[in-house]
Amino acid sequence: MGWPKGRTRKKRPTAEPGSMRELHGSWKEWMRVSNYAAHTIEVHGRCLEYFVQWCEERGIARPEEVTMPIIERYQRWMYHYRKQNGKPLTMWSQSHRLVTIKGFFRWLSRTRRVPSNPAADLEMPLLGPRMLPRDVLTAEEAEVVLAQPDLDEPLGLRDRAILEMFYSTAIRRGELVKLKVYDIDYGKGTVVIRQGKWRKDRVVPIGERAA
Repeated sequence: MGWPKGRTRKKRPTAEPGSMRELHGSWKEWMRVSNYAAHTIEVHGRCLEYFVQWCEERGIARPEEVTMPIIERYQRWMYHYRKQNGKPLTMWSQSHRLVTIKGFFRWLSRTRRVPSNPAADLEMPLLGPRMLPRDVLTAEEAEVVLAQPDLDEPLGLRDRAILEMFYSTAIRRGELVKLKVYDIDYGKGTVVIRQGKWRKDRVVPIGERAA
């Protein structure tokens, strides 16, 4: 989320038993045991950390102290918050952080760590359709980008391969990191993406130059 200019981040306090900070760690452990994806756990953990720290700065440390008005106050704070570059959080980012809070308190309620779920009836912000980016590289501009790595250097060859793979297949960064050489079928001109989004495998075509 970022921090306003001139503001010093406070040292993270020690997690007291039964505090949201302690239960934050327990919730992440529950997600790991429940076989959530590592990336999902990381993102939800980071989003909840924002809320926990926001609460601590206002003297709220335990989950039973959180009420619906407090969560709605946090929602309004996110709406008016501005990053260091002056831009607001996108509605998608705000919504995702609220989804995290709802999931956290749903888990707390289900495991009887709180008497009731203060986020159960929280109204989520309305989200508009996700639009494709207006500025798309032309073929000539893409070639300029692809030509940047120095092919006389090993790292340059690696970077060129990465760029060609992205440009040819449009796979995600996390998917490329997990890619193995044997996932590419040079004869068929395809690449197998294993355990991609939603943990599903899929096969996508790959251009000859990228292969």
